[in-house]
Amino acid sequence: QGLEPHNGRGCAGSRDLHADSRMSAGPPLDAKDDLRRGLLLSRYSSSDIPDDSSWLLMGRCLRHPITGRIVAADDKSFKDFTLVDLCKRNTLPDKVGELRQDRYLFRPVPLMTRTWLYHEDFRLQLTLEKDENAMIKAALGRRCVDAPISTGRWSPVIALVPLSMGIALADDMVLLLISLIAVWGLQLCSEWMNTVKWYQFLRPATFPARLAFYVTVLISLGGRMGAATGLQLLGFAASLMSMGADILLGDLRMLLTVNLLASWEITHCLPKRLFVCQRHGAMSYEERFGNRGAVPEEVSGFSPWGVNHALIVDISGMLVELRPMRDQDWELVNDQVGEDEEIWVVGLDVIGKDGSVAKPLHIETTELERMSGGADR
Repeated sequence: QGLEPHNGRGCAGSRDLHADSRMSAGPPLDAKDDLRRGLLLSRYSSSDIPDDSSWLLMGRCLRHPITGRIVAADDKSFKDFTLVDLCKRNTLPDKVGELRQDRYLFRPVPLMTRTWLYHEDFRLQLTLEKDENAMIKAALGRRCVDAPISTGRWSPVIALVPLSMGIALADDMVLLLISLIAVWGLQLCSEWMNTVKWYQFLRPATFPARLAFYVTVLISLGGRMGAATGLQLLGFAASLMSMGADILLGDLRMLLTVNLLASWEITHCLPKRLFVCQRHGAMSYEERFGNRGAVPEEVSGFSPWGVNHALIVDISGMLVELRPMRDQDWELVNDQVGEDEEIWVVGLDVIGKDGSVAKPLHIETTELERMSGGADR
């Protein structure tokens, strides 16, 4: 849930552990049994990544001005990974029971919109503060939708093109000329407003003009229904469906996802660009998409972990939320990979296996009180 594929692989090099619709669930795993034969968990440390490769994806996450889809350019030198390990160790448990109880293995959920905001800031140098985490703070602090759903923020050009074809079939040359001009104008607006500041305002800004045009089309074509031929009726139907799709799947859906807009506040900076964050907004997220899991106190440094808290990390320029592994996640891993296929785990080496280096993770009392107070509000 929340992983967006790109180029056949999960973004930020992570595999999709929640593609329930693309795989069979399979029988439940027995916690007493070893992993099935051929399932290999291989770990590599982020410390082993050369300095010139630690920013491989930086500036390479782009948003398409028409579809609104955000993709990260693939890089063959960037090692694919499925899980993230916060514990400093050389090997991983090989038994299902031990893996299920391991508190330091997390599933990565790429935050694609925020990664794009982060990369736009990097390319355009929008944030000039000297704080090394200033750009990450700016990207997390912007209000956007992190939920794994379509938010209707695609360009109306997608609907205007078939609408123009429908008008052409309806044999109205004046409306056809107007629609072609509208397509050209919306194309320019879509590209010009495809920025950090304006991308969410494309539909609201163009809605009055689009609504007026749609009303004109309905009046003009509707008045000719009585003497219309079969081809003209087909054009009218195509035009009607295009206008309905634009408003229902675009403007209405965007309106219905306003309550999912949220921002993240970094409450504590941990080693390896790992951050404890607190969400502001999107109060119905867990109700609609399920619980994201609770990070154990050994990792976060405080308890209880609220539903509005998250662990977010920057991995080679990709902002990723880390969520605790659940039993169903291990079952999906077991079913998804092929025989003798390695499952790569990237180790951040933040905390020692015996907890001896966990001190940097603990939050000071004043910070904990501030976070708890914010959660209560």
